[in-house]
Amino acid sequence: DITKAEWEELMQGLLTAHFVASKTLMPLLRQGSNYTFISGVSAEDAAFSKYSGPVAPAGAAVLMLSELYAVEMAGRFNVNALVLGPVNTRVRPTSYRKDSYVSSKTVGELIGALHFENVNPITGERLRVPDVEAAASYLAKWRG
Repeated sequence: DITKAEWEELMQGLLTAHFVASKTLMPLLRQGSNYTFISGVSAEDAAFSKYSGPVAPAGAAVLMLSELYAVEMAGRFNVNALVLGPVNTRVRPTSYRKDSYVSSKTVGELIGALHFENVNPITGERLRVPDVEAAASYLAKWRG
């Protein structure tokens, strides 16, 4: 039930923002480094999408953008998408927090480990992190 103007604002705010950020930052990357798009699970899971409205198709477009960049930048640097489930952030009300949700600190640890500690190059992947268990598994794998 959103207007066309609201739709365009959402796409501009999410999809175009990722495009502009990538066009600005990718030329600064060294050979073999990593670039990670961050998305929410609603971008690929219809069960979550029904609660996210038009954010889901914008997020799905961001995931496709990450996959296109992975193909286009192959051999130069790695491009992946970190697909997060719900995150316990400072602004999430306590009544909506769950122990199974990753924290914003854990999101930062995941990105740091992927970019700076992982010794095996990964590219073109959707790295799904629906909960703390998946986050712990990725961190253990990347940190060796």
